[in-house]
Amino acid sequence: MESTHRLKNQILPIAISVALINWTSRTMFGVFDIGVLIIAVIFTCVIFASYNFAQKHSRIKVLLFFAFSFLYLVICQIAANVGSINLIIFLFAVYGYASTIYYFTIIRYRVAVVFMIGLISFLVHSARTAKGITIHFVVYILLFFLLYFERTRKKRAETQGHKTQINQWYYMSMSLFLLIVFLISLVTPKPSVIPRLAYVNAVIEQVVQPLGGAAAAQQNLFQGINSNLYNPLSLKTQSQLDSLSAPLSDRILFEVAAEEPLYLKIQSWDKYEDNVWKVGNKDLQEYKPIENFYNDGIKYNVFASLIKKAREEGIVLSSIPETSEIWNYASTSQAKRKATVINENNFSTKIIPIPIGAIDVYSEYGNSENIFMNKLGSCSIREMDTQIRWKSYDVEYMTQRIIKNSFEHKLIEILDRTRAESLLNMETFKKGNGESIEISYDNLKVLYDTAEDLKSVYENYTQLPQNISERVYNLAQSITEGKESHYDKALAIEQYFHNSDYVYELNPPRIPSGADAIDFFLFESRKGFCIHYASAMVVLARACGLPARYSEGYVADEFDSSIGRFVVRDKDAHAFPEIYIPGYGWMVFEPTVSVMEQDALTVFFGKVQSALISFANAVMNVIEIVPPWVRVLFIPFFLFTLLFWIWVLRKVYIHSWKKRMLRLDASKSVDRILSRIIKLFSIVNLNRDLNETPLQYGQRVYKESGIDVSDFIEVFNKSKYAKIGPSVEDIKLGIALYGNVVDYIKGRLKWFNLLKYFWFV
Repeated sequence: MESTHRLKNQILPIAISVALINWTSRTMFGVFDIGVLIIAVIFTCVIFASYNFAQKHSRIKVLLFFAFSFLYLVICQIAANVGSINLIIFLFAVYGYASTIYYFTIIRYRVAVVFMIGLISFLVHSARTAKGITIHFVVYILLFFLLYFERTRKKRAETQGHKTQINQWYYMSMSLFLLIVFLISLVTPKPSVIPRLAYVNAVIEQVVQPLGGAAAAQQNLFQGINSNLYNPLSLKTQSQLDSLSAPLSDRILFEVAAEEPLYLKIQSWDKYEDNVWKVGNKDLQEYKPIENFYNDGIKYNVFASLIKKAREEGIVLSSIPETSEIWNYASTSQAKRKATVINENNFSTKIIPIPIGAIDVYSEYGNSENIFMNKLGSCSIREMDTQIRWKSYDVEYMTQRIIKNSFEHKLIEILDRTRAESLLNMETFKKGNGESIEISYDNLKVLYDTAEDLKSVYENYTQLPQNISERVYNLAQSITEGKESHYDKALAIEQYFHNSDYVYELNPPRIPSGADAIDFFLFESRKGFCIHYASAMVVLARACGLPARYSEGYVADEFDSSIGRFVVRDKDAHAFPEIYIPGYGWMVFEPTVSVMEQDALTVFFGKVQSALISFANAVMNVIEIVPPWVRVLFIPFFLFTLLFWIWVLRKVYIHSWKKRMLRLDASKSVDRILSRIIKLFSIVNLNRDLNETPLQYGQRVYKESGIDVSDFIEVFNKSKYAKIGPSVEDIKLGIALYGNVVDYIKGRLKWFNLLKYFWFV
């Protein structure tokens, strides 16, 4: 078969597609699997062969493309029924990579676009792991440059009028040359760009350990010898904002086996005073067995299910009207998940990092009877002040990832204090005859605990010091103006930082003497790292009546595919705000921006990029929320798909225009086709002068472009002035001439005419 035979001349594009598929799947799903590689090769070859077959039948190639795409989607649907989500993502990745590589290497060669396609895998790699250069990256770069050199060689041969022949020695020599250059670039010394502050812990280990032994070094590892370095694991009773710098060390602290990226919490504080977070109510620090906090984790599932049950049994809830759209959404309970935290450095701590929403912990020291928590959310192994060197532990938690289009999430979006208090009142669940709906004792206790928790939260987490300026309150009110629920207000505050000109700065400006750190950050410096953003959001939330607390811990979002776990490093230390949503509980928000200080042009493009990402997220919210690394994968594919469909629509429009020209009155068709051709030539400055006859214009066009339009202009003159009706063949001649002009224009458009170029592709 000719379409299959052509695959021999398409080895490089196929190899690039397979390399990108394997790179992406290895990054996302774990260790290398020869079976996955074989499947990728087979599917890619099938896709290329199918497109070759479609190219051979030019008249119906678009129809064949859609037929093949539909067949492939059917295969994906079958896989969805019998396989996992990973298989579906893999099949879509194969289709996306193979299709785009085929188009931009076989149909229209665009070396820049091929390179940009490779950035998709690089973005996935960057989002999932902090590893630098990997073998997959090396393979892709080698194949990319081989493709580039081969294309250059073919173009030179075509210019000289002879054919190129496949030569294995050429490929071998070019591969060897590229590999040598690549290896030299790897071993060449490079300047250190990480501040020396990042190596403070290494210095401590090297200097303290010989003096005091391993125990001394271990004790000082997290005690904060350098008090200016932000360190959540250091034992401290307060967190100061005006004398800290961000940690930058790559040293691994933990490994976390989990289904999703996690916020790992260490400590929280309820009181802000004199630029310091501290504990105002000492009762919040009292440790109790973790089993006492089980109801806090499951309370929202109970709360939401009882509201749904009350309506099903005919109870009219005054706080949620019958016309509310939330009743139209299906119920999806908050899921219980499990994570394992592994102590990679075998260090000792009193407080252990746990995910938000933890409900049980199991360690080598026994089950939950030896695990203690307090109302601030801190967790400790055993109820004692001494540190413990632990190896690992398992933790069960309630995930914060609730499906957007579910009853549970829509309920969160409308909850405020008044509505929650009404729904937590037992009178709410009584029928018209005075009888209550059936509620188990356990669920009744959960509702009672939730109501008591609501009162306690407003007593402990809404206070602000008297010296908070009036402009902080004004800012909070302006940000949340028009927002009703606690969730909407918190989300507005979070987005305020991302949509304003705040900058991420590892070493922020010093706070002036006597100034308030939050006020200075919000209105003067507008620069800082996580502790400043988290503190500012907590203060703004409290300023508009939302219970909020400042928390410190780590972010586990760097996935190491070689071990199948997330790794947590020193530099992953993070501060984040927790906002209390009545009825739901504590919810983490992320106000910290990722934009470093940049020039105006970079900031502009950054905002454009942010807008595109926000748009993509809004589209994806119609389905289940997916992890961030999947979003990073889908966003580029969405953009490529968008461009492809614009191109398809343009092709459909051109096709319908040609059909319309054949059906229209022949004289009008000739006039319109010529006008369109003249408009095309004007793009490359071949405009028709006012005092120039059509024949003179045609002669000038032929002289400057080499395109002979004189025959069609003669048809136009006969139709216009001699009233001789054009034939169908004359119309077809004009349409064919139009296609030739489009090809000529495409080859001469400059880079700044990119939109025009795409329009005529």
